[in-house]
Amino acid sequence: MAHLIFKKHISQYLSVPIKNSRYRYRVDLMKVPSNYGYYSSRVNRLYNEDNFSSAVLDHITKVFNFNVFDGHGGDNCAIYLKENLSKNIENYIISQENIDKLFKSYVKDIGGYWRRWYKKKDEKLNEIVNAIENWQKEEINGENLFKLKIYMSFLETDYNFLLKDYNSKNHSGSTCTSCFLYTIDPDITNGGDESFFYEPNTLSKLIVAHCGDTRAILCDNQGLAHGLTVDHHPNNPVENRRLTKYASNFLMTDSFGEERFVNFANTRSFGDINGKDKGISAEPEFFEFIIGDTIKLQKYLKITNEQQKNSKILKNLKNFGGDECFLVLVSDGVTNCISDQEVVDIIMATSNNKGLSKGTPQEAAKQVVKFVECVGGDDNATCNVIKLSGWGKWPLVDRTGKLRESKMMDDLKRLKN
Repeated sequence: MAHLIFKKHISQYLSVPIKNSRYRYRVDLMKVPSNYGYYSSRVNRLYNEDNFSSAVLDHITKVFNFNVFDGHGGDNCAIYLKENLSKNIENYIISQENIDKLFKSYVKDIGGYWRRWYKKKDEKLNEIVNAIENWQKEEINGENLFKLKIYMSFLETDYNFLLKDYNSKNHSGSTCTSCFLYTIDPDITNGGDESFFYEPNTLSKLIVAHCGDTRAILCDNQGLAHGLTVDHHPNNPVENRRLTKYASNFLMTDSFGEERFVNFANTRSFGDINGKDKGISAEPEFFEFIIGDTIKLQKYLKITNEQQKNSKILKNLKNFGGDECFLVLVSDGVTNCISDQEVVDIIMATSNNKGLSKGTPQEAAKQVVKFVECVGGDDNATCNVIKLSGWGKWPLVDRTGKLRESKMMDDLKRLKN
């Protein structure tokens, strides 16, 4: 695999050297269907409020960033996030001045929830970097500072959109799931050629920053689906504790028996200016994983265990055994219709049926959304499929084939009646 050189600033392009040549060519991440696939449909809605994006960010190393956005109340917020979120993460400068300025702006211009939150801000930030009081010192490693950078960028992007949205009086909102992938293989940090998460014999860190009810799903080397995120609904214990601590009592149950917060189904989102003072927040919840080569994973865990026996960082870091097959980002228009395992099985079945050369992540993403359309989905549906190093190595089994067939037959009966 040729060594990939990335542009210095935020971009969805790779600059790839041509073998045995001093020339390079640019490759658009959005147009590499063998590595990254996406598909979105309005299904039976009048228009599509979903969106998505990909980018390559500069941090300690090159970070691949994939995002899915599920807009509501219009598509303004989802479009704004597509155009600005990755760029803001790339450009955000961590400083005490910038952090204090943003939080004080929330307190002054939004108030309510944020006035109560501000009194506990050090406690909240400590949850992000584990030792915020030393965040300017070298003891805080770059990975934790990167999480702080994501956290602050989410809030800054939200605040900037609120100003823009308030002036336009066309209020909208969007949920979001963002994934960040970068190599942590010790072999390449010692002068070797750089490798990337989708290549064999690499080890990578996966950080998921989650806000709302979009979802990240990972397929392990046995073809099993693992939901990496938890929906931010009022019945989520984490959200219940947060809102009880910092917000007024706006939790209620609607006429269908579903729990809601004021009139919102999601307790975290971008935008939604009418709920911001009550506790509808764009604070991301983080989930962290190690993925990649199985042998290198065991080596990494052994070294890390010896170095950080009592580390909270290690306890929060999860793995699924290595050689993972692919990562999926979907809007709730998909997960409201089919389970995580059905999503994974459709992707594997698409590749198995068409062969690895034609069964690309792009084709698989399309088939997931097409299945949602076939079984009567009633919301916009978006699917992004990101190839990992174990792509195509899953066992030849379809755990939900009969279930999906039954759903299709039920929908045919419904249409006939």
